Amino acid sequence: MALPEGEPGEAYFILDDEVSTIKEVVTGMAASKNIVLGERNIPAWLADSLGDICERVWRLFPLKSDPPLTRHAAMVMSRDCILSGEKVKRELGYVPLVSVKAGLEEMCGLSA
Repeated sequence: MALPEGEPGEAYFILDDEVSTIKEVVTGMAASKNIVLGERNIPAWLADSLGDICERVWRLFPLKSDPPLTRHAAMVMSRDCILSGEKVKRELGYVPLVSVKAGLEEMCGLSA
């Protein structure tokens, strides 16, 4: 069990007091690995279809690696998702110690 409290099956975003988009967080995480994400996008329906095709190919030919894109990843990355830590604070009493910005800067090696 990952958490001794909370509701089974519920998702809790461990965040700071700011509201972030999934794009901001993913872009920051990529930057921590010196990866610059482009500004170009593909339609959500196309991303969903590609994720489905990848999963089917990986199941058909039992490949040992993970597919480069899954339906879930395509769904998350191709929609506007707002992340808020209010639920984890309210239900579990979480108090952030580091901001998302400071954490991403530390991952990028920008802080001491």
